[in-house]
Amino acid sequence: MCPWILLYVASFPGAVCMYIAMGQGEQDHFVLKSGHAIPSIGLGTWRAGSDTAHSVQTAITEAGYRHVDTAAQYGVEKEVGKGLKAAMEAGINRKDLFVTSKLWCTDLVPNKVRPALQNTLKDLQLEYLDLYLVRNQKH
Repeated sequence: MCPWILLYVASFPGAVCMYIAMGQGEQDHFVLKSGHAIPSIGLGTWRAGSDTAHSVQTAITEAGYRHVDTAAQYGVEKEVGKGLKAAMEAGINRKDLFVTSKLWCTDLVPNKVRPALQNTLKDLQLEYLDLYLVRNQKH
């Protein structure tokens, strides 16, 4: 098991936090059982603030982030989507990004899952997510 350590980053106003997976030695990614790789450093967008699109684009294009973590419940997915789009227009390939979002526990019923995912994809301006987690906390 890899513990997650939350670090606050002041250099990207609006992009409030990053998380680092601490494992055996330093690694830039972890290989999942499926064979897919997940970057070990991710840009968190919870409480991202008013300049989210620019912060996401800057984090990707200038700081080298390749994992972006968000959720519809955070209220910033449209802005995150603008930042992702701008980064891709600047030359970052979609296949080089790892985008995570979350299905909130309130949408965890059969008739809400697909619409929640479709709304997330629309807001993020993406055709697919790399990881879609079920968020099981009420706060």
